[in-house]
Formats: sequence, structure tokens, C-alpha cells
Amino acid sequence: MSHPIQTLRGRITSTWWPPLCAILLALPAAWPFITHPDYWSSHDGLFHLYRLLSLEEAWRHGHLYPRLFPDFAFGYGFAVLNFYGPLTYYVALALRAGELLSATGAMKATFALSYPLAALAIWWFARDLWRRRGEPPAEVAGLIAAAVYTYLPYHMADVQLRGALAESWAFVWWPLLFWATWRGRRWPLAVALSALVLTHNLSVALVALPLAAWALLALRGHTASSWPHLRAIGTGAALALLATGFYWLPLVLESRHIWLAQDVGGFGFVRHLAPWREWVAASPLYHYFPNQGVLGEHPLSWAQVGLLLGAFAALPWLWRSEWRVVALFWWATLGTTLFLLTPASRLLWQALVFPFGLVQYPWRWLGLASLATAMVVSATVARGMSDGGRSVARRGYLVLLGLAILWLAASSMWRLPWEPRLVDESMHPAPMWAEDAAAGQVGATWTAEFLPLTVAEQRWALARPPETVTDVGARTPLRVERAGSDGFTLWADVATETAAWLVFPRFAYPSMRATVDGEERPVEPQGMLGLAAVQVPAGRHRVTLEAYPLAARPWLAGILWLPPLALLVYGLARIGRRWVLAGAVGLLALLLATGAGSSTPIDVSLQSLAFGEQAQLLSLRHNSPTRRAGQPLRVTLLWFNQVQTDQRYVTFVHLTGPGGGAALAQHDAEPNMGTVPTSRWQPGQLVEDLHLLPLPDGLEPGEYELWGGIYSLEEGSAVPI
Repeated sequence: MSHPIQTLRGRITSTWWPPLCAILLALPAAWPFITHPDYWSSHDGLFHLYRLLSLEEAWRHGHLYPRLFPDFAFGYGFAVLNFYGPLTYYVALALRAGELLSATGAMKATFALSYPLAALAIWWFARDLWRRRGEPPAEVAGLIAAAVYTYLPYHMADVQLRGALAESWAFVWWPLLFWATWRGRRWPLAVALSALVLTHNLSVALVALPLAAWALLALRGHTASSWPHLRAIGTGAALALLATGFYWLPLVLESRHIWLAQDVGGFGFVRHLAPWREWVAASPLYHYFPNQGVLGEHPLSWAQVGLLLGAFAALPWLWRSEWRVVALFWWATLGTTLFLLTPASRLLWQALVFPFGLVQYPWRWLGLASLATAMVVSATVARGMSDGGRSVARRGYLVLLGLAILWLAASSMWRLPWEPRLVDESMHPAPMWAEDAAAGQVGATWTAEFLPLTVAEQRWALARPPETVTDVGARTPLRVERAGSDGFTLWADVATETAAWLVFPRFAYPSMRATVDGEERPVEPQGMLGLAAVQVPAGRHRVTLEAYPLAARPWLAGILWLPPLALLVYGLARIGRRWVLAGAVGLLALLLATGAGSSTPIDVSLQSLAFGEQAQLLSLRHNSPTRRAGQPLRVTLLWFNQVQTDQRYVTFVHLTGPGGGAALAQHDAEPNMGTVPTSRWQPGQLVEDLHLLPLPDGLEPGEYELWGGIYSLEEGSAVPI
């Protein structure tokens, strides 16, 4: 009888060494995120950090699923999570639990985690697919797939050059999705497809056709039980659609109202197509975009081409095995995705504008090509080792393969761009606004894809004064007595002798909900900025605007949330009752650790302080009743503009001791850090005006006074109005 310790050690060794090796293989790829203390410069990485910061603030104020970030787009609000997959941001938010990591650290960790998780996913898929009678070669083939999948240059560029958070995590879900389809596993398929939809919905368009073909191939391999297999696939897909309906249904219904709709059906992909030779790197050591030396933005490296040539040369081995059909599927997938990068595929792109138009850039097919590359290389390993590696030629092939993978990893990491970028989290969203204004962008995106089509102003001019101001002196008949805002819901007590428009400081989106005295009223876009406006009848009224509820009707919101909650409970119950209890306890612990609903912004409603005939100061909102010295105090003034003006005024917030006196800290700027100038204000418009007041390091503990106001600059002097 063996000793219990030896038995346990043997089980751990046999069970845990392959996945542990897969993780260790991926660690060098994630090493820059671990060793560099600062954030880094990438195409989109900073955008994702800004979204995390806004999500965290909303979460702490009790808004657990904010479809709109009110502080994006210069404070006009951007419905990011209504159209962009939210899952990865909640992963980063969970990593912030207990504030052990800063927001910068949590976002870097989220990017870094995608490497080992993707390696584990494809290891699991490849070992299971190539396994035959439990022979060890499947484990080695899985590890080879993990190594290749991790270090292919497009995967490296996706994470660390492009900073494409959602697509980085799509690399995790693709192998699991194909594995669950192959095995006919209902629940894993539902989970993997749900995760992909909630992570990177464009990837659903990428894998839809290959996955359908893979499902047919899986049915061919299960002819004796094809109906149960088909039923499992169909049920899993249906469960995923139900579970993610709260996300994709508003996306489908409302995307036609935003600029994202302009990307589908267009032919912008044409300028990214390039001949075959332009999709192979110019040198053995890989150079990343824009220094790649060829037209293709993310070309194949020489090492990747060498691996593919070696796998192609080994096709005769596979042809004499039971794996040949599966291997040919992955070769066909690889060939098709590479073909779609070339001008020869233009007719196919034009014929299938939907769904190919969702892909936007042809080089996104390189993600699926990376999966196919890893699978064809691992197939040759599984076949080459299936006879125990006794053939000298096969042993030599495996040695060359190992050297090629080392070359792949070295060439992909040698010139990997990594430039530090300092980010002051406490000053959010001011840096985001400044960067958007300087680049002529809006909402921390490159193409303003979430901007409503009703915004008539050019996006590069949104944060600038209008070139001409019409109707100077036009006045609103509205009088606002009190008003307030928590960023997501705005309200005002108004009085008017005639019907008039109350304009809110938010872009008008389809699902916004406005009420007058509790009765729902339509929201209409007003002015060049397409701001949300409500017509108020004569009399005294309470007007409210919910910036972006999940659905226009509470009962519809309940219907959308019911399937994912029911499926979660049912899935846990199938595992066991203890898992239901553990899941509930874990969720409660996560809510507490991440500070959900832990703070409420202090909203002080004022009794309509008038500044001449121009504006009224209605309320101020700040982020905490107490604040540490050396940290900025976030103060938002809520104004009501009465008269159309072509003058540009400066607003201010000053901190003084009790009873006034000299300012101990101050912030003077045009509204919203200069991005919402008063010449943009419409008559009858509420305006939110953010000031970040830096508190001096030597400030003594105690109570202080906040002073706010507005003045004009004439010949360098402040003139109060």
C-alpha cells in the first residue's frame, strides 16, 4: 500500500502540472504589467481606465449598472455601457475590492490576467480535442497550443499595443466556446457565449460562421447521438441569449440612433486590405505598428510563418490519423481569415456587409487566425508524439518546433512598445476632457461611435465656443426655484406663464425618461448639441430626467433582468445547494468589499441665487462631507441659464475659513474646465459645472466654507455679473 502523502503528491503532480505550466508559459507575456509601476501608453488603454474610474464612482453611489457615464463627453453624458460590453470593467472593479489595488493597478491586472486565462482555455480545448485513450501527447499538444496562442504577435499587440481590453478577453472565451460546442456541453456553452457577448460583441460576428461550421462538424462526429448534441448546442445558445438580453436587446434597438450605425454598411474596410506579401513582417525581429515596414498593420511574424510552414509539411502525418478532418477545418479557417485580409476578398466583404461590417477592420480576423494557428500547430504535435516519438524525424521535428516557439516568443517581445504614462486618478475626468478637446474627440473614443445622431455639431468643435451665436438676448419664460442632480437623475421645480422647454445638460438618448409632476413626457433633442429637453406647460411643476434607465418601463427592466438571475440561481442549484449559499455570500462580500452604495454625493439645493439676468446658481454637489488635505475636492455647480449670450464667463469655487476671508484654495475656469463655454448655453438650460478644488497639504482639520460664483473677464479684470 502506498503512503497517503505519496498518493496525494502523485495526484497533485498528475492533475496540476499541465495547467500550472500553461500559466507559467504565459507569465512572461504579462511581465511588463507586473514590473512597470506606472500605466502605459497604448491606443485604447487609457479609455478603459477612464471607464473604470467612472464605473467605480457610480458603483459607490449605488448605481450598480450605469448604462450612461454622466461625466463623459465633457459632462454631456455618454452611454458607454449601453453599447459596449461591460464584463471586463466589472472584473477590474472586483480587483479593486478592499482597495488593495489602485484603479490603475486593477486595470493593468485585468489586462495581464487575460494572458494566463487565455492560455488555460486553449490548453483545455486542445488537450481535450487531441486526446486519444488518455495518452500524454494531448497534454503536451495543449501546452504547445497555449505557448503559440500567447505569443503570436497579434495577441501581443492586441493587449499591449492596442490596449483592446474587450478583444484581449475574447481570446479567453473563443477556445471555451469551440470546446463546449464540440462536446455538446449546454451550460459551458451558455457561459462562454454569454461572456463573449458581454465582453466583445464584435467577436460574435467574427466567430458566428466558423462556429456554425464547427457545430456541423461536431454533429458529424456524434452521429449516434446527434439529436441530443444538437439540442444541447441549441439550448446553450438560447440560454446565452436570454441571459444577456438585458445588454444586447437595448443595443440592437438603440444602436441605429448613434454613430455606431454608420460603421455598419460602410466600406471603410477597403483601405485596410493589402496583398499577401504585405501581411508578413519585414524583418525576423518583429516591429509593431506603425514601424512594421509593410502595409498590413499587424502582420504575421517570420516565426509564425515558420510554424505554419512546419505544420503544413506535417500534414501527411495527420492525413493518416482520425484527426485529419478536424485539422483540415482549422486549416480552412486559417486560410479563410488570411484571405479576408487581401483585396481579393473585396467582393465577399461587399456581399456580406452585415455581419462583416461589424468587424470594422479586416485585421481583426487575425484573432481567429491566432486560434487557428495554435490549433494546427498543436495537431501536428499530438500526431507526432502519438507513437511515443520513436521516429528520429519526428523527434527532430519536435526539437525544431520548440526552437521555433522560442523564436516566436523572443521576436514578439523583443520590441514590444511600452512607454510609461502618468495618470492622476484623483483628477478624473479633467484629463479625459482635456485630451478629448485637444484631439477633437468626444467620450474617450476614436470614432465617437456612441454619440447620438441628433448631435449636429462637429465632434471636434463640441468643446469649443460656437463660431457664431444666434438669437443673442433670447430669454426663457421659465423660472427655476430649486433643482438638484446626482449625475444620473436631474430634477427642477419650475414655474412658467407659458409653455416652455427645460433643457438638461445631457445628450438626448432614446431610453431617457422624463416626467412632469410624475407624468411621463417625451424627451426631445434641442440645439446643435442635441441636448435632452422637455416641454413644460404653464404653471408650477416638478420636472425630472432619468439619464439612462435600463428600460423605459420598470416592468420591462424587471423582465430583462429576470433571465440572467434565474439562470444563475438554477445553475448554482444544479451544482448543489451549498453553491447557492456560497454564491450569495460571495456576491454580498464583493458588494461590501467594492464599496457598492457606500457613499452618496452631497447635494446642497440653494434658493435660486441670481447672478444678474444671466444665470441662477441652483445647487452644488460635492463627493464627500470630509476630505483629506492634499486631495482634490470635487464640486459641481448646477446653473440655470436664462439668456442667450455670446459672452464667455468664468465660474469659480473658493475655499475659505469660517466667515469668509482670503481664499485658502480656489479653482477658476470656464465651465467644466473650459469645455462648456457660456456661449454654448441655451436659454432654459440646466448646466452642470465641475470644479476640482485642490486642498493644500498644510490645511488644518476643521470646518470650512465654499464660495461659488461667476464673472466676466474684461481687459484682464474680473467683473461680477
